[in-house]
Amino acid sequence: MSVSDWIDDEKALRMAKGEKKHGPLNLETDPRDFIQEGIEELVDFLNYLEMAMLQGKVPFCKWVSIDRDTRFTIYRLMEVKK
Repeated sequence: MSVSDWIDDEKALRMAKGEKKHGPLNLETDPRDFIQEGIEELVDFLNYLEMAMLQGKVPFCKWVSIDRDTRFTIYRLMEVKK
């Protein structure tokens, strides 16, 4: 299985888990700002990633690269919100 396929499977599992817990997703009535939700999740990810780096589980050079790429993704999402 490719990483892309694994990610798609994980997304589907999480959607099913969310629907089981909260009911079916209805984009027409759901008031959440999904772009903002995504930005907040990415900021949380940056914190988790830094903690993993400080624990020695992620090499510093890899951390720098992933941190930079994630910050750029956040920047691009903020541009979409404008």
